[in-house]
Amino acid sequence: MGVYNQLTSTPEPLLLELADAVCNLATSNTYGFNETLVVLAGEHSEILRRSGWSRRQVQEFIVTHARRTVADFKRAARLPGAIEPGDETRWRYVIQDPDDLLLVCAGAQGGSWSACLPGWGKKWTRSITIPIQTGVQS
Repeated sequence: MGVYNQLTSTPEPLLLELADAVCNLATSNTYGFNETLVVLAGEHSEILRRSGWSRRQVQEFIVTHARRTVADFKRAARLPGAIEPGDETRWRYVIQDPDDLLLVCAGAQGGSWSACLPGWGKKWTRSITIPIQTGVQS
């Protein structure tokens, strides 16, 4: 899901928008056990860097705010059953562990488009990170 915001100059509005994208009703992550990749555009990562936010602070903020009510998911037929008393106020977090929110910075100035990509579940697959060396001759 694309996340566009060129008006903010502080982290919180941008991170709220990213959290909303992470927990959209079409996400495959209604049960909270998937990894999710957030690709931060150059301008967005610069806002976070300039404000002194660490990777962990960004992860924790998004995880804390990436939630919907149980009633929201039931109305969208993403959870089974009828809406019951308490569903309107009971939160379902789509990411349980900040380490399951993978952050990547990509691009430079001239783009305020970030992206959120849900995973398929860490019960079945896990992301793999490998170093890529450039400019090395064999």
